[in-house]
Amino acid sequence: MSGRTKTATVSAAPAKGPSSARAKHIELEKPIQKVIEATNRGDTPELLNAFADDAVLIDSGRTFAGKEEITQWNAQENIGTSNRLKVTDVRRSGYEVKVDVEVSGHGYNGPGVLSFLIDGDVVKRLAIT
Repeated sequence: MSGRTKTATVSAAPAKGPSSARAKHIELEKPIQKVIEATNRGDTPELLNAFADDAVLIDSGRTFAGKEEITQWNAQENIGTSNRLKVTDVRRSGYEVKVDVEVSGHGYNGPGVLSFLIDGDVVKRLAIT
């Protein structure tokens, strides 16, 4: 794995409660930012460009290896169900970046964690829980 990539800033959902009316800004690595933004725009080509050719995506224990399988997952589980992702927090540990999200759309709705491994400018692994 190469070193950490450059980051971009997203506006995160404000925390609940009366004293947290403003959204906080969260820095995300550019490939992660690309996944979030492409999902929210419904932009499949841009989403797939965020992944390495040999990337692995794990969604609730199901494994999708390579862009062809990730394309199928995307059509059935992500952009194909009009998912929208709202980032609520981020945690880093070594090469792993865990992004807390609120998911909405025509499929799963609720909280989730996207655990990324990044290699340079691409996502090598994404585990969704």
